Amino acid sequence: MNQELIAKFVNFIEKQTESKNPDPPVKEVETKENVQFIENVKKQLPPRMPRRRVRIMK
Repeated sequence: MNQELIAKFVNFIEKQTESKNPDPPVKEVETKENVQFIENVKKQLPPRMPRRRVRIMK
């Protein structure tokens, strides 16, 4: 599962560097897909400590 996620992420980054200046309509579609992809990654990552606690520790 994790390996698949990493592969997707690498692919996603490669796509970004590859298409610096794509056509605007394509870019919009890609952005929507990327946002959704990032949301999925966030859901699968373990939740971090609440920010409040992090501030107190500093």
